[in-house]
Amino acid sequence: MKIYFLLILMAVAVSECFGSTPAALRGLRLEASVEATAGSGEFAPLYMASNRRGTLSSADNVVLSAGAVRPMECDRRLSYGYGVELWGGYSSAVGYGRYDVSTESWGMNRRRPPALWLQQLYGEVKWRSLTASAGMKHEGSPIVDDRLSGGDMIRSANARPIPGVRAGFAGFQPVPLTSGWLEISGELEYGRFADDGWWRDHSALYNGHVAQGEWMVYRRMHLRTDPGRPLTVTLGVQCASQIGGTTTYYRDGEIAKVEHRGHKVADFIKILAPVEKGAEDYVLGNTLGTWDLKATAVVRGGWSLSGYFQWIWEDGSG
Repeated sequence: MKIYFLLILMAVAVSECFGSTPAALRGLRLEASVEATAGSGEFAPLYMASNRRGTLSSADNVVLSAGAVRPMECDRRLSYGYGVELWGGYSSAVGYGRYDVSTESWGMNRRRPPALWLQQLYGEVKWRSLTASAGMKHEGSPIVDDRLSGGDMIRSANARPIPGVRAGFAGFQPVPLTSGWLEISGELEYGRFADDGWWRDHSALYNGHVAQGEWMVYRRMHLRTDPGRPLTVTLGVQCASQIGGTTTYYRDGEIAKVEHRGHKVADFIKILAPVEKGAEDYVLGNTLGTWDLKATAVVRGGWSLSGYFQWIWEDGSG
């Protein structure tokens, strides 16, 4: 990935020298930042770690981020984009208690973020009102502003992006036969959690369980009234499900049970509405969701005021 990033920088430099830019690099943005933090505890304070996509967790950090992003061109019928983002540097270690079954004693397991990690790597394409993408990409909340709120309850800005594939509408699109007063937005994503190593390294391995190799299915749909009017209302639903994987259960430091939850191709379709005949709740995987409501009023001077509410539910309560 470092080689790929350097090739991009070289291509931009060459294009500037010769006065022409290849089509694949038009609109390319290069971004870099360096950050240093210090704290008195082991973890970064809540207000510093929140809504940071999982990039800042330890108290003391000196980290560098660098990336390249080519956004899609929304005014074109067919467009594509891509992005890559790397983080690296020094972060202080955090101690996690861990039980050693061989000595029947507890010890301190100190862990720190890696010296270098890939935060984003994705490609995307747009055709008319539809989009598709693959890879790890920061996806913002469809209902709240991550910079001006506590964050979305389902699509959290506290987590690193999950590798996967996704498809949906390019923003909000007019609903036919409504004369523009109603718009729709929707998305479907299949991904695989990439935190197996983190759970293995940070768990106490005493009581409780560790889940690994799980898949995620995310889907949403939102309806919005005409945004050109003084009052706009958005109403919709989000669902995120976990399926498959292996769960290891621990009791007093010993492995009590290992549950292998295999998955078939049909499960990825079945999980979209995971209610089995005769069951009172969802029996395939675990599903978390919200009903979303947002209202935006435009006031004098071009300012706007928004308020939102999310009703969270899990499994059959939805």
